[in-house]
Amino acid sequence: MASARRWPSTRISSARDSVTIAPDRPRSPRTAPVLIGGFFAAVILLRIAAAAAGPLIDDEAYYWLWAQRLDWSYLDHPPMIAWLLALTTAVRDSALAIRITPLVLGGFTSYTLFLLGREMSGARAGLIAAVLFQIVPVLAGAGLLATPDAPLLLSWAAALRSARQALRGQSRRWLACGAAVGIGLLSKLSMALLPAGLLLYILLRAPRALRSWHPYPLSRNWT
Repeated sequence: MASARRWPSTRISSARDSVTIAPDRPRSPRTAPVLIGGFFAAVILLRIAAAAAGPLIDDEAYYWLWAQRLDWSYLDHPPMIAWLLALTTAVRDSALAIRITPLVLGGFTSYTLFLLGREMSGARAGLIAAVLFQIVPVLAGAGLLATPDAPLLLSWAAALRSARQALRGQSRRWLACGAAVGIGLLSKLSMALLPAGLLLYILLRAPRALRSWHPYPLSRNWT
């Protein structure tokens, strides 16, 4: 009987056996807020420096002249920007005193957009909305230059958020929406586009909202 042939044993090592995989380092939950806070702090500092150093553009000087003679309306726009500039320049006239209004309102607009985005699609979406408002040139200018766009954009964002909350069951938020629209109309007449679009949306997608009395008092702020 033939003896069974014994093959020499071979040791096969896989690449997996010879490579040591380091465990993932847990990310600190504080890292993201620190980075986000650092980004916005840098943006604010840059804007303050630009606001203090840069000369006023023609439109800003024009609106500053409005603030010297307050009225209920002007040739080009409603009076909100004149009222705000009169408030911030009551003690001293300077480029920074004039531009502190859009700097502050721009910060509140970013925060409002963050809240709106977070309520719609999570914190990441809210953060993206806030960052885009700060870096998109056409929007970033509204957060630096003293024009009617600064209070307009804040009013627009606040009205959108309040309207969404009202349509989702918080009926009293219609009052906040109406107040925001009213302030927006005191800033720039293009604010009238928002209630028109909102009414069209309600008629097409949420007609039940009109059965409640809550949406109707806000119309007083639109007239």
